[in-house]
Amino acid sequence: MKTEDNGNCIIRCEKSVFKIMGRNADEFPSLPIVEKQEAVVVSQFSLRNMINQTIFSTANGENNKKMAGEYFEIKDNLFSVTSLDGHRISIRKTCLKDSYSEQSAIVPKEVLWIYRRLFPVDWMTWWRCIFFKNSIFFFTMKIPQSLRSLSRESIFM
Repeated sequence: MKTEDNGNCIIRCEKSVFKIMGRNADEFPSLPIVEKQEAVVVSQFSLRNMINQTIFSTANGENNKKMAGEYFEIKDNLFSVTSLDGHRISIRKTCLKDSYSEQSAIVPKEVLWIYRRLFPVDWMTWWRCIFFKNSIFFFTMKIPQSLRSLSRESIFM
């Protein structure tokens, strides 16, 4: 494999030769800097059930983006998922072990369908949800026996 001055890449393997157009690394946009935020810890079983019980009332069209997803909201120790399509409204709430600062995000319906298919129901899997300005990140973690053995510092390690 060789890289030319103009950024093109030449890959040779036995009798095959591939020429791939490339770019200079300086031309790529830089990744956004994400500040470390407080992670909300919720069981995968609870999160999955909340999504299953609310996803039916999300809107199908592209007319209103806010209705084509579910509204995730954290207030103190209450985690709620809300969806509506103009005719129906679904709200599910669960209490969290700890209290957190007020946070919210709208998660698109398509993302939730993928989440439901990829992750099986597991009582011992817990999720860290980190809310950012325009997004929410889910990270999985296995917790042996109880959540009490987990300190806030270990969440970000």
